[in-house]
Amino acid sequence: PSHGEARVCGAALVACAARRGSGVVLEARAVARLARVLRLGAADLNAAAGEAVAGYAERLLAARKTAAPAVSLALSFDLSAFASPEAREQLLDHGAVELAEQLAAAHGAGARSALVEALLARRQYKAAHGCCEKFGLEAAFPQARRLYCRQAITRLCSKSNWAAAAERAGADPELQRLVVALAVAAGDSEEARRLEEGFGLEATVTVAEVARPAGGGSVTASLFLELPLAREHVQVVSDGDGVRTACEWLRS
Repeated sequence: PSHGEARVCGAALVACAARRGSGVVLEARAVARLARVLRLGAADLNAAAGEAVAGYAERLLAARKTAAPAVSLALSFDLSAFASPEAREQLLDHGAVELAEQLAAAHGAGARSALVEALLARRQYKAAHGCCEKFGLEAAFPQARRLYCRQAITRLCSKSNWAAAAERAGADPELQRLVVALAVAAGDSEEARRLEEGFGLEATVTVAEVARPAGGGSVTASLFLELPLAREHVQVVSDGDGVRTACEWLRS
């Protein structure tokens, strides 16, 4: 038979396998696999077969380890349920950002923007910035890059990695001032002054006060909680990734 005839026969076979009351009914999983083996598309499935494939894909989506085959089925058979916010949130709950990106890419500009918004709402700024670059949405979401940079700088400064933080700040005065402020917050006035000079920023009152506190006191002590620990024994946490890093640090 010709390719077209073979496709029609395959579609009929899948339809029969999925039809209730036909005497022989395959599980939804088998129907989906049969449709994939026969290289059928959404247009080749009747209502019963389409329902079986969609139901199987939705069950796969419920677990992280089977999310990838769920998205593969959704893309192969253009499953409308996977264009929903609920499907996107399930993938993000699984930590499957790349899979969410695949669906967003297939479902148009609205889905792409919605994914960036969802990532920003979750404070997953690195992933949001990556989506903006991938989908060409930097102009629509300029805050994504800035928030990602601020998050990355905060993490680097929490480890006293001032050089890397300064490099990340680049020529952005706002980010440069953030690095200086975090050095001040860490009580490292000498490093704050070096950073300030390196960036070419005007000397700030804050750095001067921390370096030369009036009356012998410390401005840092009045603004921040001083822990009875050495700085190297303190891990600053500002987001979910930081919590995971801190847990690994505590175990080490």
